[in-house]
Amino acid sequence: GSHDKYKTDGKFDLAKWQAVMDAYNTSAIKTAVAEGVADGTIVMNNVMDEPQTASWGGVMTKSLLDQMATYVRGIFPTLPIGVTHIPEWRTAERYQVMDAILTQYLWRRGDVTAWRDMALAVAQQNGVALVFSINILNGGVKDDVTEACPIPLTGGTGTSTGLCRMTADQVRDWGRFLGVAGCAMSMWRYDDAFMANPENQQAFRDVAATLATVPGRPCRRVAGGTPPPINTPPTAAFAAPSCTTGVACQFTDASSDTDGSIASRSWQFGNGLSATGANPTTTYATAGSYNVTLKVTDNLGAQSSVTRSVTVGLPNTPPVAAFAAPSCAAGVTCGFTDASRDDDGTIASRSWEFGNGATATGANPSITFASAGDYNVTLTVTDDDGAESSVTQSVTVGPPPNTAPTAAFDPPSCIRGVACQFNDGSRDDDGTIASWSWEFGNGATATGANPSITFASAGDYDVTLTVTDDDGAENSVTRSVTVGLPANTPPSAAFDAPSCTAGVACGFTDKSSDIDGTIAARRWDFGNGQTSTAVNPSITFAAAGTFSVTLTATDNGGAEGSVTKSVIVASVAPAPATISLSLTGSVKSGRQHVLLTWSGAIGASVRLYRDGVLIQTTANDGTQDNVLPTQGKASYVYKVCETGTSRCSASKTFVLPSILLNVTSWMKEVDLQAMTYLWIGANGATMNVYRNGALIQNTANTGRYTSTRRFSGPATYLLKVCETATSRCSNTVTATFK
Repeated sequence: GSHDKYKTDGKFDLAKWQAVMDAYNTSAIKTAVAEGVADGTIVMNNVMDEPQTASWGGVMTKSLLDQMATYVRGIFPTLPIGVTHIPEWRTAERYQVMDAILTQYLWRRGDVTAWRDMALAVAQQNGVALVFSINILNGGVKDDVTEACPIPLTGGTGTSTGLCRMTADQVRDWGRFLGVAGCAMSMWRYDDAFMANPENQQAFRDVAATLATVPGRPCRRVAGGTPPPINTPPTAAFAAPSCTTGVACQFTDASSDTDGSIASRSWQFGNGLSATGANPTTTYATAGSYNVTLKVTDNLGAQSSVTRSVTVGLPNTPPVAAFAAPSCAAGVTCGFTDASRDDDGTIASRSWEFGNGATATGANPSITFASAGDYNVTLTVTDDDGAESSVTQSVTVGPPPNTAPTAAFDPPSCIRGVACQFNDGSRDDDGTIASWSWEFGNGATATGANPSITFASAGDYDVTLTVTDDDGAENSVTRSVTVGLPANTPPSAAFDAPSCTAGVACGFTDKSSDIDGTIAARRWDFGNGQTSTAVNPSITFAAAGTFSVTLTATDNGGAEGSVTKSVIVASVAPAPATISLSLTGSVKSGRQHVLLTWSGAIGASVRLYRDGVLIQTTANDGTQDNVLPTQGKASYVYKVCETGTSRCSASKTFVLPSILLNVTSWMKEVDLQAMTYLWIGANGATMNVYRNGALIQNTANTGRYTSTRRFSGPATYLLKVCETATSRCSNTVTATFK
């Protein structure tokens, strides 16, 4: 082909070829290639086909091909690298890296022995292995080749002048003749029919047995060499500058080349102007965003480019500094609010000078003036383009205001029913406390400095003290006060001895109480080595007998109380030999019900199975009603099993006595009626669907079918389904649309 994807301006571009190779540099591909090389499936990679042709763009050299081989080896370290060309191509040059040459009889024809010997001599001069291609003989069959090869090719004698279809013997004879000098054979222009022929397959095996190989390294070079350096393309780079209309805008090249130098540059500024210098300038006439592209070329001709968006703004208008003079008092924090603006940008920074030696840089700072008086406050603002503006205002600072008092008290330790003393710890730094107001959280209040109060109940109370100073200022504080109980009364442990049976779970119920608190923990000792901390535990005694069961209760105050009772455990009753199950069917509200009745199960619960699937775990009361789905089959298999054991009843099959139909109808669209038939109990592969006595569809017996009909006014439909093979029908269902 034209190989355009590897070219730049019609010339071969090594960087583009490397980019194509990079697409194969993935862990999955590398692993697969390494495995293929290891097991012999892959014998060579062809980096270029027929470099002697003009289609690659420019003159190819063995040095360039060695660079390409080195690059592939960097991706696939174990993969043999080869190239396809005629033996007499650039014989004055030598490969230093390449492993193998694939050469084709197509280019030579004529005397095959002379062709083979020439190819072998070239391979030995370059230290590479040989891969022979016999594609001129077609290596098989193809649509455009229908004639057989007309001449005998025994032992490699004879010539061929055109495409022909080879026989298995011809493949074998030519392959053996050429293979003794090569590490592999290449075939081209074959199809699946040729490759599937057992005779041809055996011919391939015979040829493979005679191929010459370098010991331990098939299709690898036998002479060493130093790979030529691979030119690394440069990296184009520059930072987008800030530009203004009508002002020269400076661009600075930041490009680099790791294995050489930058030889030339080409700038496109997006305004129709260009430059070739390292650090050019350009002037934009109009504000806006411009795509600026820098293309650099290194000393070996490799190129790289980068495009950045450059924003060009209008000339800057200075900001306007502004703030309103606040009302301030000495000793009190005074807030200032910036009201500056920048009509063509933003305020980037601020500098405040408050006339008392203090400064700030925030938008809305606060400052405390120590003394009353008049202060000249100056605000200087700078916009995002560096322009400044200042304003000075006179700020009057008045005398300090009254300082509110600080309400304070320490929460005392209180006991229910005992008078509890509160002591005021409030202060007023610029005066005195004039009055007190206490709220104790239980509805009681007081106005003294150090009152006492008796709490009727234990608990936590929010006590609030509000104090007022001699200037009328107030302050409040709320503290949580804990009122405790008198000395703790131990709890009373209690439970009733249950009737228990060996091997069956036996439940215990805690009835402990605590007159002055709550039960915080329990410990049960069942007299058989088992214990529990649950409120109402369940325990299984392994053997019959009398057991001393002890319950120890602990209250929320840490006190304990215990009680011990004798519990009689009876022997386990023998289980019935089997679990019997019977099934009874009925139809209720249009649904098929199956009543399961069983006996002989032991334990509190049983598991119910339908068609081998657990459908319910229920109390072992002997009966359970099961509702079948509206869409289903003609029969269902049930069984009952004891919970926790493997004892089960025999499976019983319930066969529906008739086909049961349910219908769901609705308006699917404004004028489109939809009716879904749902049936259960039908046999056979297909069903006939009827509407108003007319057959509308024969469908698979899936238990569901939906039909639609354009709405033309109120209508009532009589619907049913019937087995196709037997004409056995369901009940008739009425669907009405209004």
